[in-house]
Amino acid sequence: MVIFLIFGEHKTLEVFTGYVLEESLSIDNMMLFLLVFTTIRISYKYQKRILSVGILSAICMRIFVILIGASLLDNFHWMIYVFGVILLVGAFRMIFQRKEDKIDLEKIWQSNF
Repeated sequence: MVIFLIFGEHKTLEVFTGYVLEESLSIDNMMLFLLVFTTIRISYKYQKRILSVGILSAICMRIFVILIGASLLDNFHWMIYVFGVILLVGAFRMIFQRKEDKIDLEKIWQSNF
């Protein structure tokens, strides 16, 4: 409410959009860490350390990617089409992935240990 009163509707929408995006990424990261911890069977005593390193790494990589991406988009407007194609190719590859191409984590775990 304070942001709306001071900065107006446009800035309030930007803040809300950023909040929703960060919340969805947080939930996504939490699910990924849970999957990794249970699949690889990480001991409970190491989970906090690994989680801390993972969070710090994610923050550093996000800052790097956002700065590079923003710089590219600022200097080369046509890069938005390149980024769009990369996203579409990745989406189509995920949708049309053959069953035998999927990674079976249980099989990898049993063969290595």
